[in-house]
Amino acid sequence: MLKIFFKKKLSKKGFIGPIGDDLPSLIPIVVSLLLFFTIFAITLNSYSSKNSEIAKQTVMISASREMKGDSIILSYEQFKDRCDRLKLKYYPYNFMMAVYPTGGINSSEELQYVLTNFTKMSFDQEGKLTLSGYDYVDNIVGGDGEKYVCGYKKKQGSNFSGKTKSYYLRYYPIAVQIDQDILGKKYVVILPAVMAVIVWE
Repeated sequence: MLKIFFKKKLSKKGFIGPIGDDLPSLIPIVVSLLLFFTIFAITLNSYSSKNSEIAKQTVMISASREMKGDSIILSYEQFKDRCDRLKLKYYPYNFMMAVYPTGGINSSEELQYVLTNFTKMSFDQEGKLTLSGYDYVDNIVGGDGEKYVCGYKKKQGSNFSGKTKSYYLRYYPIAVQIDQDILGKKYVVILPAVMAVIVWE
């Protein structure tokens, strides 16, 4: 009787045996799953990052196409009307644009020059670029109070500054029709220009 009881006692302790035997075979499966989900997470983050970049460029192309039309702007009123009709508030990113004469920017300093001008621009409470105080913004096409600038900033978005890390800047060749006084006479002049467009988060 004692021997039988002793054997039964040992058999009760041995119930973990099958699980213990399977542990070595489970380790590669667990490691494989961890490796799979790690690679999946990295791939997903990379996809999200690329998708965000594509979305910003899509916003830039869409806004630029609506603003420049057939690549000629006939008047400031037409430019302002296009800016007002541009549904920037439905876009997920902040946006600014300005029109420069093609001969007015030194090519070696062009990038920093344009970026510096963009950092000087401000927005009102509705997220639209203010049209006052642009005397300090250099060389943009247009007279006093009629600068060829357009943009929109999300209410919770931050202003563009030198510390902005993620942005896209593109240039589009256009022509602007302006009235110019030459030797006391007013003429209609077609001015070759560049539309600088910037998009940031």
